[in-house]
Amino acid sequence: MIEVKRKDGESVDHLLRRFSRRALSSVIRPVKANKFHTKPQTKNSKKRSATHRAKTATRLDWLDKVGKLDEYLEKQRGHKRRR
Repeated sequence: MIEVKRKDGESVDHLLRRFSRRALSSVIRPVKANKFHTKPQTKNSKKRSATHRAKTATRLDWLDKVGKLDEYLEKQRGHKRRR
């Protein structure tokens, strides 16, 4: 239960605003976060994701070592992914 007590000289508008903020943080935000159910990742997809991250990290390290990392990142910013 959310309880807000009125302070001395506090307007009703400000009291309502404080109540709304507390309601948002304690009740509404968690409900919105759980609005859509997402399936947990399978073991294979976790492994695939970890392999992809490792390969990408290795590639970026190599590009940095060669001195072409900035060029690669600039090229990637303009690139849009196809789905």
